[in-house]
Amino acid sequence: MTQNPALDDLLAPEVIRDPYPMLKALRERSPLHFNPRWKGWVMTSYDGISEAHRNPALSNDKYEPFKAMKTPTPDQEAVFSWLGLWLGSQDPPLHTRLRSSISKAFTSRASVEALEPGIAAVVDELLSGVLARGEMDLVHDFAYPLTTAVIGAMLGMPREDLHRVQPWAEGVAPIMFMTLGEKNRYQRARVQLDDMAHYFSELLRERQAHPKEDLMTALAESIAHGELSEREVIATAMVVIFGGHETTKDLLGNGVLALLRDQDARRQLQDDPGLMGTAIEELLRFDSPAKSTVRWASEETEICGQRVEKGQRILMFWSGANRDPAQFHEPDRLDLARSPNQHLAFGKGVHYCVGAPVARLEARLALRALLDRFPAMKLAVPESELSWHPTIIMRSLTSLPVALV
Repeated sequence: MTQNPALDDLLAPEVIRDPYPMLKALRERSPLHFNPRWKGWVMTSYDGISEAHRNPALSNDKYEPFKAMKTPTPDQEAVFSWLGLWLGSQDPPLHTRLRSSISKAFTSRASVEALEPGIAAVVDELLSGVLARGEMDLVHDFAYPLTTAVIGAMLGMPREDLHRVQPWAEGVAPIMFMTLGEKNRYQRARVQLDDMAHYFSELLRERQAHPKEDLMTALAESIAHGELSEREVIATAMVVIFGGHETTKDLLGNGVLALLRDQDARRQLQDDPGLMGTAIEELLRFDSPAKSTVRWASEETEICGQRVEKGQRILMFWSGANRDPAQFHEPDRLDLARSPNQHLAFGKGVHYCVGAPVARLEARLALRALLDRFPAMKLAVPESELSWHPTIIMRSLTSLPVALV
């Protein structure tokens, strides 16, 4: 029987542009659906994904199963040797140890409250810089430099080094986010990961000799306390700089676009600044920057009444869960006052995003400044010209040109 391309091809252009019709159809037909093209299970319901997050048979390790299926190339082996140490690729007990060190660093070196003046200053600088032009690409001129500056400062990168982050991200993203079809993606990722490793190795040695109030110093102390190895610290610095800007950048892009599309919601937020907290949660739910995550069955298990065999992979679509009518009333409506709102945009359980409080703070300050300074902001191109990166994992605009007045 011929598969419906809209339900079978996870990277079809119409699915990349708007994944929600496909996710709705899959959820209504079968919340746990085997996709022959992807060679794994696709999960789209809120209850099912919540159940899966609690299932100890589902592993977060994304690279050992790959190596069990096929012999890695030298480039793949080198890439996996680093990405396999990233927090998002680990199970307990290593995951617990890595997460503990990162959490400790966030809370002891840079509390969320202490970050606010610095974030506000970067927001003001960036928006002042585009004011005279009367237009900007919100992704490239604002969201990307803002989130890079914030996470770079937290980690301890000098501002003059922040230009290195974009090549790192562009090299590694096709592997992390499952951007299929890109030639030489493992070779490119290996080059950028080697460069990141060299850079953070040097920064680590600098902080060991001259401690400062930043995350790299706290991570350096974890070596002295016997909590992490030097290689684990370098890998952790990589994931902090990579993960610390990608999701927040896409939250700002997707969130601003949603408000530009829904003028009533936008006016509601402009008129009621106290609504910002619930508004950010709703923007996270409505068009989540992280569409999905992958797990592997480390042993045979049952999910949603289906038998999942050892070695099979499961793609959990958080975006599908976040539009599940069994959990959210009128899920396709943007409701900035929605409460309760237990969305899955930052994951769930032990793998819940450790940087979520910082992302929320950045979004709150950035959206408030945009609405206050540019109340008449609008799209500068027809909506049909917008495009998204063709990835399975992330919901990421390539650009968002806006007119400021």
